[in-house]
Amino acid sequence: MSTEAAATPAIIRADPRSLSFLAQAGVVHLCMDTKELHD
Repeated sequence: MSTEAAATPAIIRADPRSLSFLAQAGVVHLCMDTKELHD
């Protein structure tokens, strides 16, 4: 997790359009985590 957090700003600086992709991936990841917690 810490690795992703450290890499995210660099990715956004390299390609601002990737922000939407990261947000979408984050939402999917969050939903998956929540689903696992409910199971």
